[in-house]
Amino acid sequence: MQTQQLGIYLLVYMVPAFVIFGIGCMVLAQSPRRLEHKLMVAFSFTYCLLFLEEFIRHLLPLSSSAWMVGMFFYQIRLLTSAILFHFFIHTTKMYERFRILFYPYLFYVPVVIVIILTVMNVNVVDNTEFIQNGIWYSQIFSKSYYMKLILSNVILILMVATLWNGMKHATSFRKRKSIQVLMVGMISMLILTVILGYPNYGRFLPPYPYLLSGIVFTGFLSISVLRFQLLPSVTRRYKELFNLSPVSIIITNDQWEVLEYNNNAAIELGPQVREGFIFIDYFKVTTNRQQLLRLSEQLEKEVTIRDYPIKIMNTAQDEYLYFSLDASLLKVDEDVFYYLICRNVTEELESKQLVQHLAYHDALTTIYNRAFFVAEVEGRLKLCPLSQRMGQRLCSLI
Repeated sequence: MQTQQLGIYLLVYMVPAFVIFGIGCMVLAQSPRRLEHKLMVAFSFTYCLLFLEEFIRHLLPLSSSAWMVGMFFYQIRLLTSAILFHFFIHTTKMYERFRILFYPYLFYVPVVIVIILTVMNVNVVDNTEFIQNGIWYSQIFSKSYYMKLILSNVILILMVATLWNGMKHATSFRKRKSIQVLMVGMISMLILTVILGYPNYGRFLPPYPYLLSGIVFTGFLSISVLRFQLLPSVTRRYKELFNLSPVSIIITNDQWEVLEYNNNAAIELGPQVREGFIFIDYFKVTTNRQQLLRLSEQLEKEVTIRDYPIKIMNTAQDEYLYFSLDASLLKVDEDVFYYLICRNVTEELESKQLVQHLAYHDALTTIYNRAFFVAEVEGRLKLCPLSQRMGQRLCSLI
């Protein structure tokens, strides 16, 4: 194989694969725990595998092309379609409106069946013949090829219909625009598949040239996720103020997953508080975990709550910290977010306890003093109304 030929293979197959995978990683970096971002990265990864399979196939002899395509290519395409369908169903919340059974596992059943049949050496793809067109190992445009391409287009049309349904039921402008961008991407992908897939371009284009439409769609997908995402990101204008705040500020979703936090929160609460951390896991005391759950229930009714006491176990220093929370609930479309302002009142509480201790204990011996004795006697005598008069005389003598 000539160096020039290898360079063309790298340019046609590996460069697009790196571009698509890079876009997916960029989206994942925005919020690693968000399901939409995970599904997009999964789609990007499987689509990269299609390019990788074609690259390896052209490095092998022509006789192995039919086996490579039958064993990997169509199975990866099926998995890519399942992941993309799952992404659209989750984004449009269609699984909630139609109560889809066995969601999301239903979308991956065909993939599992195909993999099982492949392992059992059952030919799930018709025998495909390949010929050499210049430097390319191209599939013969047979009836089987066109049937698979038509099936692929039908799946794309179903995805467009899913997005159309989701756009009609969108409850906000941002959500509607996000789905609209996805629709434009899917329609573009469908048009490119028709233009590049059905005609036979011979040696002028690589086999399955419609794979290049995935690059276009990935661009639309990243725009939809990054530009119209519903995360409560702090804008650049207020980022500095957010981090300079002397109190700890934490933003979570309704599952208490930390989305953002300022510098003071990272210092006071320790390194375990990070983006994606489940904030409720920070509370080691069962009663305080219950308090936090009750806080979310109260926020549903009151929206804003102030001076909510909570105790946190700082595992880094093995000590308890006492906080007073100001909490607010914000709903953006179907998503719910909690804004928490945490004031550390540990020192205030310890100072109050120290003052109370010095009031009733001798500073030198730390034993109870006269003030404690008087307060204790008065308290006990109040429990007996008949002895109040006698108690008052006794206390006056003391």
